[in-house]
Amino acid sequence: MSEWMYGVALIATASIVTIFTRAIPFVLFRQQQLPSLISYLGNLLPSSIMVILIIYCLKDTFGSFSLQGSAAYISLGVLLLLHRWRHNVLLSIGCTTLLYMILIRLLPLI
Repeated sequence: MSEWMYGVALIATASIVTIFTRAIPFVLFRQQQLPSLISYLGNLLPSSIMVILIIYCLKDTFGSFSLQGSAAYISLGVLLLLHRWRHNVLLSIGCTTLLYMILIRLLPLI
């Protein structure tokens, strides 16, 4: 098998598995009410995942006063303000990611 066919097969397999795992809940709970545990996890997990992502992103910056740490903390502050103001996760994450990318490129120039 050539190298490009291997890549296509790998992408196709990952795509099929992703679609299948995303479709399972819709197939299983099509006609019935969601169990209380699933509803509870659906309400709890998005916030928990955001906290884990924030801790992961800041893990290397604790106690550090580097430019990368400054960009991360400025972006975190903007994230909190944006989310408090608009309550829109997509807007908060998108704007903060863009800001962080700009800051890590511009701060070393200052």
